[in-house]
Amino acid sequence: MPKRFLDTSIFPDYDGGTDIDKDTGLPIMHTAFRIMVADEFSDCVRRGKNWALLKSDADNLKKANSDLGRLFGDMVIRYGAAMATNSVSELNLSKDTKIFAARPSTGGADEVEIWLFDLEDKEMGGLRERLLRHVNRNFPIEEPNFTFSTTADIVTSRDGQVRDLIKSAREYMHSSHERGSKLIAYDEFNKVNAIVDDMVKKEKDRKDISRLDLRAIRGLKGSTDMKKYMLETFGDGRSSTGLLGAVFSLIELEAKIEEGSEVAIARKDELLREIETKQSPVRD
Repeated sequence: MPKRFLDTSIFPDYDGGTDIDKDTGLPIMHTAFRIMVADEFSDCVRRGKNWALLKSDADNLKKANSDLGRLFGDMVIRYGAAMATNSVSELNLSKDTKIFAARPSTGGADEVEIWLFDLEDKEMGGLRERLLRHVNRNFPIEEPNFTFSTTADIVTSRDGQVRDLIKSAREYMHSSHERGSKLIAYDEFNKVNAIVDDMVKKEKDRKDISRLDLRAIRGLKGSTDMKKYMLETFGDGRSSTGLLGAVFSLIELEAKIEEGSEVAIARKDELLREIETKQSPVRD
């Protein structure tokens, strides 16, 4: 985290201190930390101030662990965290901006969550592009043959996908008692988290789909062959529901395309566009 922002991030003191993740050096977002950040979110929404949430997930961790070992996998985790936090250090933010960076307590060790509160209006312009240009940068190496990369996305208080949600929450806060305001704020805080989680997962699915050899998959026989192929390709025999659903749809369309179906060609293009566009929120 940039040194000039260190005094703006307050970490809770509970059970003898904040739990720090050994690989990333980031605090782990256990319940006390999460409630504190949700309170900051509530205060920011109530005052009508700008905020943003960046979430990132290091790519190919399972493949790194299975092919190159756990120590190399730890390097993948550190790379992802460094790219996410460094993306914030590249921004010229005011000292009043509050920044909370943490590793979620649920999910993978390769995930990073960064909240930005009290952003100035001038800082909101192009914020998403500036952050993602840095955090989504790839770093290939030759020995071993591996590319370090992350998948990330961001939602801000100005995005159309959350504007109505935040507006209704703010109206409720001003008409409700303090306890009710905190409850609705925590609920909206979780909803925003879920929105960005879904965006990142869809983008990771899109990346994974681009790595698949559909012709090879068509020759697989049964779930055992499919699991083996997934293990060799991704380092894990399991896959997300979204990835598998898209894979089977594309395989079916590929077969029809070979038969000369123009409808299948159009549907394949449509499906690929859906995978591409569902990753990002609605924006003006």
